[in-house]
Amino acid sequence: MGRRLRGLAQTLGCRDIRIEDVDPVSSIRMPERRAEFIDYLESLLLSGAGRLLAAGDVTERELDAVREEFAQVRQDADVQFEYHGVRLLCRPPLTG
Repeated sequence: MGRRLRGLAQTLGCRDIRIEDVDPVSSIRMPERRAEFIDYLESLLLSGAGRLLAAGDVTERELDAVREEFAQVRQDADVQFEYHGVRLLCRPPLTG
């Protein structure tokens, strides 16, 4: 999705569009923040759960399975991850 942000912003009429890579968040590089990162990733991945349920694209059982997987990851220190992001910076369209 990150690489499509510029085009989406242009379609909306945004101005002064800038795309920046965000340094990877790594549980190996910052082990003291591992729990915080896992909580963030779970929250991010489940942020659309309500809409997915409403649309019939997932079941509550499937979402429970995702939550269970995250619980297992929290308990297994051997599971490491790296999260890379892209940041969109822009100004809103001019209104006339």
